[in-house]
Amino acid sequence: MGHHRNRQYSPTMTLSMFVHQVLSEDSSCQNAANNLNVGRIKAGTEKFSSHTRAYCMARQRLPLQMIADLVKESGKQLTKMA
Repeated sequence: MGHHRNRQYSPTMTLSMFVHQVLSEDSSCQNAANNLNVGRIKAGTEKFSSHTRAYCMARQRLPLQMIADLVKESGKQLTKMA
């Protein structure tokens, strides 16, 4: 998905978290950060800070083209299933 600076929240991770956040019953940024840490702990990796500032800033940096590509690809996959 292109080149980006090495950050705690990569664009791919951020977009994945954002999609889960939007679809979650508790759509708060705090819940998104907590869910990420649960997954990291289960995977045996170091957890991130539970503060949401870095995640919220990463969401603001999401490339619009990345989101547009996801929507287009999702539409193609749905069309194939119909």
